[in-house]
Amino acid sequence: MAPLKYETAAAVAGTLADQVEQQLPDDFQAQLYLRLAETGTVEATAAAVNAFPVDRLVTVLVGDAAQITEPVKALGIGEVKVVSG
Repeated sequence: MAPLKYETAAAVAGTLADQVEQQLPDDFQAQLYLRLAETGTVEATAAAVNAFPVDRLVTVLVGDAAQITEPVKALGIGEVKVVSG
């Protein structure tokens, strides 16, 4: 099953153009969806953990620093740096 991003002809054409540009095989999308369907929770979790190492993640919050800085610090999830401008 293809995702909803392929619901228009332009979206399909764009994906195929990217595929050609990257010199991928004609059946790349079909093979990709087959591989994804065969991927279990353990494999998917391991891939996400490897792709996004916790020590390199950055979270950006936009809002009133006076109101959100202390509650965020209280979470104890890392350094809190306020940037204004």
